[in-house]
Amino acid sequence: MNDKQSNVPENGQETIPQTAIEQTPPPNFYVPKTIMQSAIEKNMIGYFKDRTNTIIAILLAVLVGVSFTFLVVEYALKINVFIFYTLMMGATGFIMYRDDNLNVRVFAFFAAAFLAMASVFFRSSFDGYLVVAGLLLPIIFVMTTVMASKQKYASNIKTFLFRAVCGVGLVDKIVIALGSLKNKESTKKRHGLQILIGAGITIVLLCVIIPLMISADEMFAVTLNDIFGDFAPMTFILKSILSAVLAMVFFGFVFIITVKRLKVKEVAQKKETPSFPTVILTIIIALAVVFSFFAIVQFNYLFVGARSNLPADFNPAEYARNGYFQLVVLSVISFFIILISVHFSKKGSRNAARVIRIILAYFNVLNIYILASAAYKMALYQREFGLTASRLLVYILLAFEAVLLIGLMVKVFKANLPFVKYAIYYCTMFWALASFVNVEALAVRYNVSTQYEQGEFDFESVRRMSADASNALYEFYTENYEELDSSELRLIERYYGVHGSSAASRSQTKYETLYRLDNWREFNIADM
Repeated sequence: MNDKQSNVPENGQETIPQTAIEQTPPPNFYVPKTIMQSAIEKNMIGYFKDRTNTIIAILLAVLVGVSFTFLVVEYALKINVFIFYTLMMGATGFIMYRDDNLNVRVFAFFAAAFLAMASVFFRSSFDGYLVVAGLLLPIIFVMTTVMASKQKYASNIKTFLFRAVCGVGLVDKIVIALGSLKNKESTKKRHGLQILIGAGITIVLLCVIIPLMISADEMFAVTLNDIFGDFAPMTFILKSILSAVLAMVFFGFVFIITVKRLKVKEVAQKKETPSFPTVILTIIIALAVVFSFFAIVQFNYLFVGARSNLPADFNPAEYARNGYFQLVVLSVISFFIILISVHFSKKGSRNAARVIRIILAYFNVLNIYILASAAYKMALYQREFGLTASRLLVYILLAFEAVLLIGLMVKVFKANLPFVKYAIYYCTMFWALASFVNVEALAVRYNVSTQYEQGEFDFESVRRMSADASNALYEFYTENYEELDSSELRLIERYYGVHGSSAASRSQTKYETLYRLDNWREFNIADM
């Protein structure tokens, strides 16, 4: 009894032993998180919650970055571009598949069209195709991830623009992903990550320091050359940085298609498209009147034969031939006016909708007429000056737009038709197939059959032809060798030399290396 009383202080309260105080943490104990920890918890969700998925995505991003610098940098755009695009599309599809976010059939369609168009880089040397492919392939790549996604939010233009623009803004995500792989219990792994970070900072610093050293002392540059020989350390460092940047950009794009979801409203009610029938009627009636007046005037002077009544300072031939591109632009503008009008006139009174459909159908007929007159003007120009690859591409473009206009006419009378969706499939398939048309060879054969006998074949144009025309020119050369004069023979024979190839501006050494096929990255069937 006395022992118990001895532990009680004079104020009557029992004291807590010192060991108990040390073992029990104080209430509301808070350990602040690092910036990296917060970033990991915020971003490494969904697909990236799994450590294996994160590692696979990082490795594929590095593969894409390294393959670009290894295949494309410092080389002509040939089979190397096709291989790079194949790797990039394959990596994207694989990640979407692991994320259970891939419609395999849709992806197969767009990937096949994408690679078919990308194959122009090793099938063709025609600059027009290379430019078209360079512009369309990034668009088709992003569109593939939108159309082939199982997520409902993905099938809209907002998602396309979001993925196309914001991938570059998420380059930091690969750093966060690397940080998520760190195991706190493993000192070795922590040190390894710090070594990688230090190596990256060192490479950036060396890119600035070494060029300054080389400029400051010529013997230092000579010594480096003696040590490394043909190996250029600065080139290697710059390529490494470029690979890292591209890997980060690709990982940012992967982050968008897996984690960065566009928020979908939980409300089941679908937002209705606003309708402006009065505004639409005002616009299309006014435009229909203007287009009708334009069509009447042009039809009178272009088709009826009233060109003889042109003013004295007008050349009838020039009048008939000029203005093609302006007509194409008019046709494109009319196309979008009709499409937008249909979209914003779905609701409203039945009578107003009927009137709008009739006027839009008439407007579309005028649009088809404008397209036909553009084709007629191009035909007149072609008869006068012959057919070229660019003019043949114009005809392909006209055929492409004509099918769209026919589909648009159906859309006018059937407003619920998913025209945009079908148009995306059609555009992708059309240009993928069109890339297989050898426009330069067709142009040569046409000009030979229509102009050579009349002595109007333009031999000077041979200088500007790419390797795509080689077979057609060779056929012409062998069949008419004895009839050609020395200047004509010289122009054709010069075409089979350095001129006309992708190596025209290169040194003779690089040219010979290319055509010995030692440089497999620059293999091209047309150049053979």
